[in-house]
Amino acid sequence: MAFTAFSWIALICLSMTTHLIGVQCRAVKELLSTSSAFQDGHNTLHTDILRRWRRESEATQRQHCALLAVPWIETNALPMDLAQLHRLRVLSMPQGGLRRAVFPEQPLFRFVRRVYHCCQLRFHCRGVKGIQGRISGDTDMEFLLSQDVLSVTVMRAEIHLHVLNPQQLNIEPVLSYMAKRKLPTRYSLWSKDNVLELQVDLLFLFQGLQEAAGGAIGGPSLVDMRKVGELSSGGSRERPGAPWSLQDTNADLWGEGLGPLLTNAELGLALNCDMGGVEVSCEQNGVHLLHSPFIALSYR
Repeated sequence: MAFTAFSWIALICLSMTTHLIGVQCRAVKELLSTSSAFQDGHNTLHTDILRRWRRESEATQRQHCALLAVPWIETNALPMDLAQLHRLRVLSMPQGGLRRAVFPEQPLFRFVRRVYHCCQLRFHCRGVKGIQGRISGDTDMEFLLSQDVLSVTVMRAEIHLHVLNPQQLNIEPVLSYMAKRKLPTRYSLWSKDNVLELQVDLLFLFQGLQEAAGGAIGGPSLVDMRKVGELSSGGSRERPGAPWSLQDTNADLWGEGLGPLLTNAELGLALNCDMGGVEVSCEQNGVHLLHSPFIALSYR
């Protein structure tokens, strides 16, 4: 009788133990299943985020690529009385001379990288050469040209200016050389926060320099640059009654138009500032260059 009772107790304990083990196994299995599902969901979410980021990144890149071929804006404005005046000087870089090319700054690196990425996306593949400028004094912007620059067929030439514009003014560039001849200054702009990126068309200048140097010609010039001496100067000369004309002189120092660049070419560049159509001072509103400008040349 005692043995029978003991047997029943043993069977009951074994049954309870088996039931507990089964419950624990099911719990562990469910936990593992839940953990696996969570990991799969996390991986799926991570993949979706990466795909979305790639799509957004590609869309942003395409938007930036579109800026490389945005149509020019044309203005026939004259430099205003309160305009910010700059003098753009193009200097030759003789072989073995004292002048050395300026090391590129970050904006030029970013521009070249943008062109490269856009070419990978099959946008605007073309040869590009960047010429880093430097700021001399308060108003002068100097660029050194090597002889090889004038030996290629330039299809597009533009100066890039990064301008701090804290008051969100309307800023319009004007080339005094073009304005005085009733020809439009062509430019494009792009702004982000308080920074304005201006691109001003200089194709006429480089076509004229090529013609004067006997190099390649990329097409009809906007200006009769056979009189390119009007852009030349041995130094600044200010004319009465025209505050912007100190960058444009009439000294013909280009020689016979053969060989390398013989002297300095200068252009006056004015930045007109207005707020709501009312002229205001650029300087008094904090407008100034953030970086030394650069020139971008596109060629075949």
